[in-house]
Amino acid sequence: MIATRASHARSRVEGCQRVGDSRRRCTRPGASASASALATSLRLGWAGTAARLPARASTVAAVSSAAFPSPYGDGNASSSSFSRSSGNSSPSIVSVDFLVLGSGIAGLSYALKVAAHGTVAIVTKGEAVEGCTRYAQGGISAVLDAHDSVQSHVDDTLVAGAYLNDRRAVETVCVEGPARVLELAAMGAEFTMDGATGALHLTKEGGHSARRVVHAADATGAEIERALLGQAMRHPNITFYEHKLAVDLVKGEDADGAPVALGADVLCLKEERLYRFVALSTLLATGGAGQVYPLTTNPLVSTGDGIAMAHRAEAAVENMEFVQFHPTALYDDHQKGSMAFLISEAVRGEGGVLLSADGRSRFMEQIDPRKELAPRDIVAR
Repeated sequence: MIATRASHARSRVEGCQRVGDSRRRCTRPGASASASALATSLRLGWAGTAARLPARASTVAAVSSAAFPSPYGDGNASSSSFSRSSGNSSPSIVSVDFLVLGSGIAGLSYALKVAAHGTVAIVTKGEAVEGCTRYAQGGISAVLDAHDSVQSHVDDTLVAGAYLNDRRAVETVCVEGPARVLELAAMGAEFTMDGATGALHLTKEGGHSARRVVHAADATGAEIERALLGQAMRHPNITFYEHKLAVDLVKGEDADGAPVALGADVLCLKEERLYRFVALSTLLATGGAGQVYPLTTNPLVSTGDGIAMAHRAEAAVENMEFVQFHPTALYDDHQKGSMAFLISEAVRGEGGVLLSADGRSRFMEQIDPRKELAPRDIVAR
């Protein structure tokens, strides 16, 4: 589970830079991003991207100055919908160094890193605060206890992933995870502390053999989003574009003839008008696709837009069968097509049990020796 999140982070940072390159992928939908994914995204993404910027500048300039077709039209160049607007404070073409699609933990953390190298536009189809990150409750897994070990974390992750994991990604996340958690704290995230020891309080979740989940009460995602969003809002090189829906990636070629993403066409939902964002680097951090299912704990914005854009841009899309369903939520028969309220997995880590509908049978005892602390794919099934 943790390894696939790391694969997500790598693909979001690198995958849409070289469209169609099977080595760099935009992968399957999942749950909210974690600090484990953040470890890989920060390490692999921003430094390499900054080094590639000069080679793309001429290509981006050409895209910025040319007329371009409407994604809703017949493919002919449109000079009416997309031309530069005279006398309008919001031009139809927005040029930046870095374009980030999505305003959750992945997009915000990346934006804060690359803002040191140039201007950043964060495009989000709702309010910036809205997304899966905000609703994550339980916490972030990282080895921060002297009695725990990275190897144990690696082993637990491989078992939870049925050994389908990318082992190198698992090891990277487990080794670097503690530093990324402390980095989030340095960015302003206020995690729950252990009153007795003065250290970070650690809880336990399914699939883990030790207490290694750092949390902020029962609203960890909301606290991380608050901290990162506050920093990004105050950064002079970062601009937010809310209520703007990314429609398609803008494709081009680099100096070597390899396909690259040069930005995105974006629909302003309030103005009902299309804009083109052009950038030297484009990051897809759009989250999962939970809302394609009748019941989900994902928010209404989780509709798989980034996956669809990557597919249309001919990026490799893989592991679509690995959709993560959270096993516990408040049931409401009238809630279909909306968002179910998540019941954190940490509830089971602190001794909560699962009972049958009649309240009499603790059914997990007959299904898995780990009982309620089995990995969530087992509990969900």
